[in-house]
Amino acid sequence: MRTLIDDALEDRGIPLQEIAEVNAIPELIQLTAGVGCTILPLAAVAEEPRAEILSGMRIEPAISRPMFLMRATTRPQTAAVTAVLRPIARLVLRLVGGAWPARLATR
Repeated sequence: MRTLIDDALEDRGIPLQEIAEVNAIPELIQLTAGVGCTILPLAAVAEEPRAEILSGMRIEPAISRPMFLMRATTRPQTAAVTAVLRPIARLVLRLVGGAWPARLATR
């Protein structure tokens, strides 16, 4: 994600004043609430108890990346694997509803 953000800023001629790089969402929220700003998906703070201490705005044009639900190709897809993959795919689609644009690949 960091590379996507850097590229988007560079494309728009926006300089980045980087103070720190943190990868854990709770620490990002704490640092942001204290002194700075960050770029996060809305879903990362939607259920966050401290979300009321933050304000946000949509980034336009949106920065996006594809996500994939992966499985091993070296083993046959058993009924058990299918039984796990289908509800995970449904859950992901439900979770992203309204927060992230999503579509389910058909292969």
